[in-house]
Amino acid sequence: MKWEKFYKQLSLVNLIIIAIGCSFFNMLTEPSFTSSFLLGALIMLVNFHVMQKRIRSLFKNNIFLGNQLKITLNFYLRLAIIGIIVYILLDKGVNPVALLTGFSVVNVGIIMMGIIYAIKFHRRSQ
Repeated sequence: MKWEKFYKQLSLVNLIIIAIGCSFFNMLTEPSFTSSFLLGALIMLVNFHVMQKRIRSLFKNNIFLGNQLKITLNFYLRLAIIGIIVYILLDKGVNPVALLTGFSVVNVGIIMMGIIYAIKFHRRSQ
């Protein structure tokens, strides 16, 4: 499967999860919880987008052209930037539980895509 197609589908699933989460939290909790969830989700979506772009740029014709040290340093730099952003947000009074819940959007999206493709595969094999 082509990554571009999968990434578009994953992005759509992530946006649906965010919309469902925001509407759910908006009904059941205070607005600050919903905005904290949204901030966490956006941070992780941007992180995932940057990470996948970086990893894809390291391969040409299925041949790895990257430098492992640069990859490791890039990973830790991105992690440090996210840590600084989280520290600033928590200092500003963002709800930490909602922020962590928002961080899980990409993981839930990947799991949902796995379930969707497992169902498609199961239907084709019958």
